[in-house]
Amino acid sequence: PRTRLVVIDRITSPTATVVPVAAVAAAVKAANAGASVLIDAAHAPGQLRDDIAALGADHWVGNLHKWAYTPRGSAILWSRPGAAVAPTVLSWTLEDGYPESFDYPGTWVYAGWLTVPDGLAYWEALGGWDAVARLAALVAEGQKRVAEALGVTLGRPPVTPAPVVTAPKPVVKTPPPVTVTPPPVQTKPTPVTATPQGTTLPATTAPAKGIGPGGP
Repeated sequence: PRTRLVVIDRITSPTATVVPVAAVAAAVKAANAGASVLIDAAHAPGQLRDDIAALGADHWVGNLHKWAYTPRGSAILWSRPGAAVAPTVLSWTLEDGYPESFDYPGTWVYAGWLTVPDGLAYWEALGGWDAVARLAALVAEGQKRVAEALGVTLGRPPVTPAPVVTAPKPVVKTPPPVTVTPPPVQTKPTPVTATPQGTTLPATTAPAKGIGPGGP
C-alpha cells in the first residue's frame, strides 16, 4: 500500500526481453489502486506497434533517438488523461498545465524535436513495420540456431519478439585445477680457493677501450 510508483521496462536493454507490461500494470492496479505505473519504453518506438493507452499505465516514456533515427533529446512522454504530472525544471510555463508546461524548460535546443518528422519518414522509407517484422523473424531464427549450436534451451520466447534478442550462455564445466610440481633444480657447488693471509694476488689489468699505442 505504501508503493506510489512502479516502473516497468517494455524491452529490457541487456536481453531484449519484451515484458508483458499490460499484465504487470493490471496486477499492480489490482494490488494497489493508488500506485502509478510508468512504462520505460526507451527501445519501443520503431520496434513495437503498441496501443499505448491500452497498456493500462499512467505514464509511458519512449526514446526516438534509438530506432526512430532522430538526435538525442528527442522522446515521447504520454500520460493518462487526468494524471498528475509536472516538469522537473521550473520555468515560465509551469502554470500552463500538461503538456504545455514541458515546452519551455528555459534555454533549450529544439533542433532534435524538429527532426522527428524526417526521422520517422526515414524509418518508413526503410520498410517501416514490414522491415521490423522481417528483422524480428530473422533474428528469432538466428537465436534458435545459436541456441542449438550452444546446446542450450530458449525457454518460452516472448509473444512479440523484438528485432534484437539474445541466447542464454551455455553452462561450461570447469575442470579441477591441476597442480604442477617443478623438478628440483640441480646446482653445482662453486669451488672456493683459500689464500693464505698476507699473500698478494697478481694484478689483472684490462686494456682501456679505444686506447692504443698511438693514443686515443
